[in-house]
Amino acid sequence: FVDLLWNFLEGIKVLKEIKKKKTKENIFIISNTVIFSIYFPIIKLFLKKTKILLVYHSHLYNFNFVQIFFGLISSIFSLMTYRILFVSKFTMRWWNTYFPLTKLANKSVIYNYVNISKTVKRKKPNKLNVGFVGRLEKEKGIHTFTNITKNITNPCVKFHIFGEGSIKLNKKYLKKIKIYKWTKRDQIYKKINILFVTSEIENCPLNVLEAKSYGIPTITISNGGIKEIIQNNKDGFILGKNTSYVKIEDKLIKVLNNYKFYSNNCVKNSKKFDVKNYETFLKTIDC
Repeated sequence: FVDLLWNFLEGIKVLKEIKKKKTKENIFIISNTVIFSIYFPIIKLFLKKTKILLVYHSHLYNFNFVQIFFGLISSIFSLMTYRILFVSKFTMRWWNTYFPLTKLANKSVIYNYVNISKTVKRKKPNKLNVGFVGRLEKEKGIHTFTNITKNITNPCVKFHIFGEGSIKLNKKYLKKIKIYKWTKRDQIYKKINILFVTSEIENCPLNVLEAKSYGIPTITISNGGIKEIIQNNKDGFILGKNTSYVKIEDKLIKVLNNYKFYSNNCVKNSKKFDVKNYETFLKTIDC
């Protein structure tokens, strides 16, 4: 509570400084429903000429009181924002279903953007280094990932985990997996040549877009907006959550045997997610 109050007071100071500059117009892009719900009326009070864009970057993972409360408040305030942005069509459908006031807001779908790495040409690997890149949390499917590794027996397939979280992994029982903490993006994608996403639901995961920019295909068993950014059997594979271990292994080996095809498609597809396009998008909505 003390930290929240302190950060709020610091936020007020920042708004006061912005107000002193007397710019013709201010643009705020807020991607957290709690922060948006708290600061929206304050921003409106301090800065009359301002455009506020609310980004819904995911659905609510848990329907507890706090999430529902701020979800409802943000949906009410969304009617008074300049525009709300959803990171996928799935995300928009989800919010429109559970918080239908968002249907009435001025809205757009805009996928996440990433800094695209320099053009890369990946050689056909002799073995497949499969990576989990994300928070070590239940909703990210870390246990699903480790269970699958135990049932993939092909010696050409190796596994790596990059991330930290509340779930602690015991290396003693995960001998087939190399486990790393968070490190630089370049270092992560040098060590793996395929990304495996095992979350229950993903809206528009940055790790998939980052991997694409390095020419790294993705295999996923997740539902949600992730299906909108992977071209099945072109730059990866979209599988069902109950896909057998045998079929998952078959897809991994298919990528290995046709790696140049999938990798080239990744690089080509990644261009539309270049962060440079964000400026172009903002111009289309008169910001």
